[in-house]
Amino acid sequence: MKEENIQTRELEDEIEFDGKKIKSIKFDLEHINRGWDAEANDYNDEVRSDYTAEDVIDFFEQFGYYDIEWKEGRNKYETEVRGKKRARYVAFVTDHNKGKQKKIVIDIPYAFEDEGIIITIY
Repeated sequence: MKEENIQTRELEDEIEFDGKKIKSIKFDLEHINRGWDAEANDYNDEVRSDYTAEDVIDFFEQFGYYDIEWKEGRNKYETEVRGKKRARYVAFVTDHNKGKQKKIVIDIPYAFEDEGIIITIY
């Protein structure tokens, strides 16, 4: 994710996620749609999706309807990004437009306020 491309969006209703109330999410739409090339330390050249900001919000808001058991080592992991510890969650959401399941990766900072971070959807 590149700082200059990260946007923050307020949710219409707060979503309870692993016991935390999320009121807004951050994400890099370019990263979601192109992925990341670790060797080049930049976005991939090829486009893998064409999601809009509204699509990303819709995907996250689905968690308001799920009752997921988050378990360390199965679908929840500890990670550190830019020196800050986070819980990383991996789950599946339905892309209703394409009729497919997609993997979504979400980080919640341990120094939680009320914001989640969407890392990617693929």
